Amino acid sequence: MNWLHIAVKTHSSAVSEGLQKQLAPLLAEPLQTVTVEEESALRKALCVTAKSFDVVLLTGDYAVCTSVVAGLVGQAPQKLDPLPDGAKSWVCDRQGRFWIWIPSETETLTALLYERVLPTVFAQSGRPQGFLTFGIYGLSTASLHKKLQPILADCPIQSTLLRCGEEWRLHCLATPAQVSELTQLVQQVRDALGQYVYADDGADLATRVSALLEEKHMPIHKLATESAVPPSTIKNILYGKSQNPGIVTIKMLCDGLGITLIDFFNTDDFRNLEQEIH
Repeated sequence: MNWLHIAVKTHSSAVSEGLQKQLAPLLAEPLQTVTVEEESALRKALCVTAKSFDVVLLTGDYAVCTSVVAGLVGQAPQKLDPLPDGAKSWVCDRQGRFWIWIPSETETLTALLYERVLPTVFAQSGRPQGFLTFGIYGLSTASLHKKLQPILADCPIQSTLLRCGEEWRLHCLATPAQVSELTQLVQQVRDALGQYVYADDGADLATRVSALLEEKHMPIHKLATESAVPPSTIKNILYGKSQNPGIVTIKMLCDGLGITLIDFFNTDDFRNLEQEIH
């Protein structure tokens, strides 16, 4: 996929360098950055690059970006689910090509990139073999870093550890040439963390939630009401846009469904996953 970064009314080399570093395994060429100062310049840049780039990442003035994109497509961009800390972003899906706004703060940008942007893009284009996310719960910060540091210190695969509310996510992004190293890394992480890994991308959450909704004859809006999980989040899980939503969200869904976490994970897929971990 071809990616472009457009900085609106403000440009930081740290933001461009950060995006280049995080996206490097996905890029055939270095990430291009274009800086624009006026709404008209942004409108022109988006029109000119519309068919040349699969993903255009926008940073900078939120109001200007939102207004220009809404004017070009005739409707407001779709807001992505905020992170636990409230950080937000939006996406405009143009039949498999994306304009996506993300904030410029380095830590927030990285979290949104892995937690929202890449899953949204991959839901349309297909998840690359080299992208894997672990959900980790129940370890203190010190214990987690102590267990992972020896594994990640000399690992050639890009690995990003993020705190998401009460849990952690370990995102691994490998180039096609690093797939064998990724397999080794996955086993090392499972061996080191054991039961504290509650899920990875091998667990089909969409199928499980869909089956439970059918079993209980419960529509999405009813589950949203009973669980206090937004309908958009439930739909993202069902449509594969959110393959690792977090243990807190899963627990809330279980409460809404009237089951326990043990009941939720009591399927062949998850039992087999646990056997792999142990």
